Amino acid sequence: MMPETACPRARQGPAARYWSGRNSTGYGFTRCVRVWRREGIVAESLNNHHAYKGKTVKVPYLESVKETVKDTLGRLQSICPCVGAGQLKQLTKRTTFVRVTEQENPVFEGIMFIQSLDMKQLWTRVAAVREQTPLVHNITNFVVMNNTANALLALGASPAMVHSLDEVEDFVVMSQALVVNIGTLDSQQIAACKLAVMRAGTVGVPWILDPVGAGATPYRQAAAIALARLRPTVIRGNGSEILTLAQQSGQSRGVDSVHGSSMALGAAQLLAVETGAVVAVTGTVDYVTDGAQVVAIENGHPLMTRVTGLGCSATAVIGAFLAVETDAVMATVAALAAFGVAGEIAGETARWPGSLQVAFLDTLYQLDEATLCSRARVKVFEQVEEAGKSG
Repeated sequence: MMPETACPRARQGPAARYWSGRNSTGYGFTRCVRVWRREGIVAESLNNHHAYKGKTVKVPYLESVKETVKDTLGRLQSICPCVGAGQLKQLTKRTTFVRVTEQENPVFEGIMFIQSLDMKQLWTRVAAVREQTPLVHNITNFVVMNNTANALLALGASPAMVHSLDEVEDFVVMSQALVVNIGTLDSQQIAACKLAVMRAGTVGVPWILDPVGAGATPYRQAAAIALARLRPTVIRGNGSEILTLAQQSGQSRGVDSVHGSSMALGAAQLLAVETGAVVAVTGTVDYVTDGAQVVAIENGHPLMTRVTGLGCSATAVIGAFLAVETDAVMATVAALAAFGVAGEIAGETARWPGSLQVAFLDTLYQLDEATLCSRARVKVFEQVEEAGKSG
């Protein structure tokens, strides 16, 4: 079942999926349904199962009923703001639900199409970072400073960790990008972040916000929302953090997300429209959106979640790409693709988290055009003219 009157942005977002039994039918207006088979920390991607444009598809079902219901409720909640529903119980009063059949649903005919990105565009941005070695100013948390600096160096950028109120403004001026990460938050860091961000806006330096653990406490949530209102170039977070910034009741367990990236895609699109930022919600699949266009990056490895600071490192890497690419969507997509491919390759050779961390840096350093172009899995989703309309 799916809402017939959802707005265009909702149509682009993930839909509810309904299963009963091990081989059941998934319905929805999402472009790609990914189901994971969990065996310890190993996950198998079922790339050939897609459900889009109102079609149905058979997918293996291997999740618990509890997880399926939780996932379904999260997806429905992401639709609510698009139709003016403050709560989930108001959704049925503000939209009409229709069943998707084996044929294409005419309500959604012609709304979306899928195309693959020219992977050479990704490599062009990687090469630019290595050639220009941009200075990336990081106001980041103490836990991940070393990881972040090493990731930037392996990529080819030049990291700087500058937090002092006395020099953040001056350092922004000499930098090519600013990264703001609120992982280890205190009042002095908030003040430094605001000074740096306002200076970046004045001198035209792109900046990225990482709202680490935004939903964990009221203090952290207020700080993250206040920074998001200062017009970042990009916002990168996990599902719970993005839901919190979009004020859709995102929850987190400390800095860990309890929502998958697909559950927060609708919120990411709304947040992009509200803030003017490109929003990246990362997880099993990474999504990048400017509010209308959506790009999915399907690279990575489950073992990456066992290494602290890799999400924060991804944010810093996006900052490096923003320094050499004015198109924030392309910069973010290229950064996450390169990051995901490096993590994926590292995960294939590493046995445990410790070896993954080393292998990841080595792979990112050695990443070449052929490897990136052959392994990156990037899909672009765009609106098209409705069926029957002439161009």
